[in-house]
Formats: sequence, structure tokens, C-alpha cells
Amino acid sequence: MPEAPDLEVVKEVMARRAAGRKVASATVLRPTVLRSLAAQDFGSDIAGRTIEAVSRRGKFLLMAFSGGAMLVINPMLTGAIQLCAPSEKVLKRTCIVLRLDDFQELRYLDDKQMGQVYYVMADQLGQVPRMEEQGPDVLDDEYSFEQFKARLKRYHGEIKGILTRGAVISGIGNAYSDEILFAAGISPFRKRASLSDGELKALFASARRVVTEALTVPALMPRIRVTEFAPLASTAAAALDEAQIVIGVGRGVGGPAALPAIEALAAQIGAALGATREVTDAGWLPRQLQIGLTGRAIAPRLYLALGIKGTMEHMVGLRRAGTIVAINKAANAPIFKSCDLGIVADYATVLPHLSEALTLG
Repeated sequence: MPEAPDLEVVKEVMARRAAGRKVASATVLRPTVLRSLAAQDFGSDIAGRTIEAVSRRGKFLLMAFSGGAMLVINPMLTGAIQLCAPSEKVLKRTCIVLRLDDFQELRYLDDKQMGQVYYVMADQLGQVPRMEEQGPDVLDDEYSFEQFKARLKRYHGEIKGILTRGAVISGIGNAYSDEILFAAGISPFRKRASLSDGELKALFASARRVVTEALTVPALMPRIRVTEFAPLASTAAAALDEAQIVIGVGRGVGGPAALPAIEALAAQIGAALGATREVTDAGWLPRQLQIGLTGRAIAPRLYLALGIKGTMEHMVGLRRAGTIVAINKAANAPIFKSCDLGIVADYATVLPHLSEALTLG
């Protein structure tokens, strides 16, 4: 059964390659997996709608379409997503085909037809079974240990079964519950009431850490033979990879108009520029400067985060960074839980003082 790390990768790929595309037509090959609550004729209703966003909630994959429609996929044990050219062979286990306006097809496959695909309007999400019963997501930065502990109190069985149920923390199944419990040093057969406060803290921390580490893709040795080396011209991406100081730009800086002052500071202190996915998606900075799960992993001695919220997807790219200094006017921004020094302020008011301090330093 796909769990949070698996669906997180699917979500990222679909958000990058399918979001913004319009559905030209739809075909239902195996009606048993589809529950259409939004319309009697699913095919004619979804045709012409644009995929506006792709997200994940626990073990559910959600696609938001224009006009308020949503496709909610619970793949269960055998469900899968295929994004391919129309020329690709339609497999026997293909259940639903969405033809997109960029000559791609988005297919839902399910060999045993155990999964469920719901077509609903946004205000009908509560009618999707098990959706509302889920607890906070395992990668939710705002889910605290105190909340986790409070949710656990109502359960008294074996801790593995409680984790996989999804009501205390969602997105964890059989496979990752074993990994999480092993990392925390807890037997899966222990009763919840037998766990000490220290063991619960270790469990909570391990859940986030194990799932986050599962999303980090290791570098693979290329299957090529090097015959010669030739110097390449310096690029912004290469400078970012090698930089000792990096200034990260988030949506909180306001817009492209803020970049000249930030670039001036970078030039003054010898820093490279990096960005969150939101910034590169908006076109403020090039894609090769994106840091995070779907971007670059960097290791500067100093990372200066300006207007960056600090989601897990971004912070994964900073695991090898030295000192992280965050400036954000939102006091509850998740980055303040991960940084070494946090300043709650509008970055623009701090920038002149920062420039002076770093130059003197």
C-alpha cells in the first residue's frame, strides 16, 4: 500500500508535469473503482476542466480542478498512477484514462480494483470514506508532540496498530511503521500505555525523520566511462553548489521587485542566490536555483533565509547546511523550528543592518 513517501513523490511529479493542463476527454474502463458524487456523467463533466493543483492528505492523493471539482484517489494495496504518451500500451489493469491537452494521458491502474477514486466537489470531501477520520499528516510541520500525545490517549492497543490506523498520525502504513518503531527502539507489540514519555518523544521524532529521509534520493553512479575532462563555464547553479554563503529567497519577499536589493547584498558579501519552489514556479528566479526535494541539496556554511516559510520540501535540501539564519515576519513560520537564529521581522527592514554587519564581519 502506498504510504506518505511514495505518494509524496507521485504528488511532486504530477504537480510538475500535469498541473495547469486541461482535460480534453475522459474514459472509464473499469467503473467499479469510480464513485462520482459531483456529476452523473463523469466523463462529460470533467472534460474541459483544468488541473489546478495536486496535493496529498495522508494516504489520499487529491487533484483540484477548475470549477471546484476534485478527484480523490485512495490507491489502497494495488492502485497506481501512470502519466504517459497516448502511444503507450493501455494495460489490462487500467481503470480510468484522462487525456490532457498537451498530448499526455493520466491513467489510474488497479490490478485488483481495491482502490477507490472519488469525483466530488470541494464541499463534498467529507463524504469520502476515511478522509475526515485521518489524523494530522506525518509531514505536517505544525503537528506538535503535545498534540500527538493527546491523540494517543484514547487508544490502548499495540503501538504499531495505532500508527497504521491513521487517526493519530496519517500517512504511515505497515512498512514505514516498522522502520519508525525500529528507529525509536520500540517493539511494535508494545501496548500504548506501557510507553514512557521519553519513548513517545523518540517515536514522534522518528516518524518525521524516517519519512523525510525516505524522500531523499541518493546519488547513483552513472553507467558511463569518462574519456576526458573539459572545463565548463561557471553557471549560477554551479556557484550555488559550491557557495559558502547562500541567500535563500522565498515568496515572503513580496515579488521580483525585491530581487535587486537582495542581489546587491549577495554580491557585497560574496553569496550565491537560492530559492524555494514557489519562487521558481512563479518565474522570479531560474529553476536551477531551486533548493529542496525537487531541487538542489546544498551545504553552505551560512544559509540566510529571507521570507521562507520552511516547509519540509525545502528544508530537505538544507540537511548539510551549517548555520541557518531565518528572517520572516510570520512568527509561526515552520522555519523557526529548524533554524539556528530566527528574526521575526520584515526582511526589508533588516536587510540594511544585515549588509553592514556581514560586511564588517
